Amino acid sequence: MKKLIVELPDPLHRRLRETALEENRTMKNIVTDLVAEYVVKPHPHPAGDSAELRGSWDDPRPAEEIVADIMADRRWMTKRSKDRAK
Repeated sequence: MKKLIVELPDPLHRRLRETALEENRTMKNIVTDLVAEYVVKPHPHPAGDSAELRGSWDDPRPAEEIVADIMADRRWMTKRSKDRAK
């Protein structure tokens, strides 16, 4: 079994604890039940069908050139981080 640590605002945590006491349940059981219910039922994306979010863009460059450009950009960020650490 895996663990999940979640930070809750104090008022929400207090209300969850009160609810657990009122219902003679543990906070863990309540949260587990809520998460299980949430992941089981389907949730439409606010933007509609998720297929609408997929797409492509027009770029005349070959894939290798695009990847090289992305990797060069990442190396720049890594180099900058190393320079700051010195």
